[in-house]
Amino acid sequence: MNNIPWLSYNDLSSNLKTCLLYLSVFPEDYVIDRDTLVRRWIAEGFISEEHGQCRQEVAENYFYKLINKSLVQPVYIDYDGKASTRRVHDMMLDIIISKSSQDNFIIVVDGEGGQTCLPNHHGFIRLLSIQYIDRKLANVLACLDLSHVRSLTATSSNCIKHLPCLVKFEALRVLDFKDCEGFDDYDMRNMDKLFNLKYLSYRCTVISKLPSGIVMLGGLETLDLRDTCVQELPCGI
Repeated sequence: MNNIPWLSYNDLSSNLKTCLLYLSVFPEDYVIDRDTLVRRWIAEGFISEEHGQCRQEVAENYFYKLINKSLVQPVYIDYDGKASTRRVHDMMLDIIISKSSQDNFIIVVDGEGGQTCLPNHHGFIRLLSIQYIDRKLANVLACLDLSHVRSLTATSSNCIKHLPCLVKFEALRVLDFKDCEGFDDYDMRNMDKLFNLKYLSYRCTVISKLPSGIVMLGGLETLDLRDTCVQELPCGI
């Protein structure tokens, strides 16, 4: 392991380490939108007010600190000279995936890479990233206790039909379906049971009608419907 990025990681504050490790929920070469990441960090409970700054300002500062330390790479620069998207350097991604797994911070399911079983973990699963899943892995996942999962990120376009039903994820704070397909094959009827949900994204999907249970999510802070087929919101939102 190259010592330079490892030393850079060790030099971070505990809050910045958590925010950096969180990036392992995204696949290799995934372009991460700044505003999306900031909202997700806040929804996860990683960000607190600091020195008179609100959580939004603190999270944005964390975003730019990681760029300034060359731990992540800016991809697109806005007109104001600030990065609006980024990706993780390959070498740093290897480090944070290893560290996340070691600390049981995030469980990544990626059957496309030859994975036939879930990574070893101790204690509860709290952050879950589904990058590819087939029926065999889905059966393994369905047998686990998912009631403590706080974050579910599905980045594989065809994984929806293999996901366990929503009622198993009763502690979810973040649910991200960006780029997923096949919502007709997935039961969304228990959306109203996700009382802790703060962030919900259907961005870049073909979903046309939202589950009615969304109106019961009183704590929801972000509902991302960009680039979807949704024309109207359920009554009550």
